Amino acid sequence: MNQEFLSESLAVDGIAAVQTVTHGETWRCVPYSLSYVILFEEPSAEQLLSYYRWALNAGLENPRIISPSVLAWSSLFQPSLHSAVAARAKTLRVPRMRFVGGSPAACGDAHRLRTFWLQSVVFLAAVTMSAAIVQGRWSRGTIESKFDRLWQAAMSTALPSTVDAAALKSQIIRLSTAQQPSIELLLAIRRLFMDLVIALAEGVEAERVIACSAKAIDEERFGFASGLAEWLPGLTGIIVYGSSLTGLDYADIDAVLVVEDAELVLRTLENRQLEWGGKELNVSVYTEAELWRMQLLSGDNLADYGMCIFGEVPLPQKQVADLLARNLSFGIVRQRQQLGMLARALIDQPHDNDDRRNLHHYFIKIPANVAKGTFGAVGNRRSKQDINEWLRLRTGFDTEIEQRIVLKGRAAAPLASSSLATMNALRELNAELNIIEPEPEDVV
Repeated sequence: MNQEFLSESLAVDGIAAVQTVTHGETWRCVPYSLSYVILFEEPSAEQLLSYYRWALNAGLENPRIISPSVLAWSSLFQPSLHSAVAARAKTLRVPRMRFVGGSPAACGDAHRLRTFWLQSVVFLAAVTMSAAIVQGRWSRGTIESKFDRLWQAAMSTALPSTVDAAALKSQIIRLSTAQQPSIELLLAIRRLFMDLVIALAEGVEAERVIACSAKAIDEERFGFASGLAEWLPGLTGIIVYGSSLTGLDYADIDAVLVVEDAELVLRTLENRQLEWGGKELNVSVYTEAELWRMQLLSGDNLADYGMCIFGEVPLPQKQVADLLARNLSFGIVRQRQQLGMLARALIDQPHDNDDRRNLHHYFIKIPANVAKGTFGAVGNRRSKQDINEWLRLRTGFDTEIEQRIVLKGRAAAPLASSSLATMNALRELNAELNIIEPEPEDVV
């Protein structure tokens, strides 16, 4: 990896420095560069877009605009970025954050912070694999993004010693040559993620609880459980969660299926549009061991906010401090992805790509997802409507309005607003819950 620090005194208002990082070794077999544009002050959405336009006009590859708050929070939630900027930008003040009252066990030192970041990246990429297979929610771009995350893990200094980095890279390159994506390719990618999750979850602390099937099940709402038990081989447990549990107004039903052979069941469910009572049934599929390790890396305790409607499922119960840290970390990971989409969104024509537009539509919801998950970590279960109202009041961001703009094919402005709203939501959540604070010499 080569790093080139271009300038610390650019004649551009608001820009403190630009740093380009080139990765010579990639699964694409061509060098890949990222350009970090460091700002002096927090931008508005309009200013953020103007900085991206400047970066594109300047010929910077894959630009990322980094505000002071993004840089400060990265000291905990993306330490490699923070340390790289601090080491290269000698004249730039690089603020730092710390956990209030001491770090959670998973974030106790520099190595653990790097591992924590990698856990977040891998978890968020792995958690969507069931939907990709069962509901056909994937494209060539989706698969390439999975290769990117796997390669990122293979190149990380936080990769556990139990994982053979060279072998992982070799498998990624081999899979990337597939001419026609298929269920077998998706399952092979899933296998690599599950291996990483197993390795990264080693040593994560949690108590063990058993979620048992409720005695009285709302058959009108959750009567699909008996049908799935008869149809799917080796089904040992079903846990439902989300809006179908919290009110009468819900668009779909979210469920985790625990099975003896996940790949067998995923093949059975491939491209099925599951429904119950006129509602879409969104399922994730794991073996008991896979679900345990995925839950160790999640930002929630499934036993607290889900309901077992079939069988019984052992689940980890993590400390609240760990849950809060993971939700903030997920927010930073997702914001980095939003920032990465912005340059492409400025280049794309309206309605250029349905898959990309659907992806943008999802990422507009990131501020709401971050808020919902973080409140949920302290047992404050809020409805979609409550979360959206909280966002409007605390950050000025209206999820529904911005999503409507995206569906019309204009993604750049909503993505800019959403990326800033993600950070603003994180800051507002932190103000309410008192999770992290500036180091004594810093004010962020």
